[in-house]
Amino acid sequence: MHHDRANSSTQKVDSIQLVTFRVEDFWMGVNIDHVQELNRHIEPTRVPSVDSYVSGVVHHRGEVVTLIDLRILLGYPPVESTESQKAIVIDLGDERIGMLVDHVDDVCTFSCDQIEDYPSHLHQSNYDYFESIINTEQKVISVLNIANVLSVSLTH
Repeated sequence: MHHDRANSSTQKVDSIQLVTFRVEDFWMGVNIDHVQELNRHIEPTRVPSVDSYVSGVVHHRGEVVTLIDLRILLGYPPVESTESQKAIVIDLGDERIGMLVDHVDDVCTFSCDQIEDYPSHLHQSNYDYFESIINTEQKVISVLNIANVLSVSLTH
């Protein structure tokens, strides 16, 4: 059966798949459609005169990718590298970034009725990075607005 991508945007989506991960005890997710791959933490090449949340750049599949430390971007203190840290490589077509996180959990499917708008009282500078929230029985997951995270990494 042939799947027509042009028509897929007009079809109602009943669920969403997210790669779930955390920084400290803060659970987040990113749409699996944007995830190119998960890597163990790779030591980046440091770049002078960049914002503190930019860990540096890494060579990934023939191109240079900026590695963003989500811990620092979201205002958490830096920590030493651990075995559980992973780099999530995000692909938005012509732009790619790597996001360093403390722990990658799983790929989870959520029904669209589980997704809620991000609470307006939480809108502070770093909460522009989130587009919605999912409340499960085990945890609350904040869904990254990957375009906003990407735009910060490219404009600073």
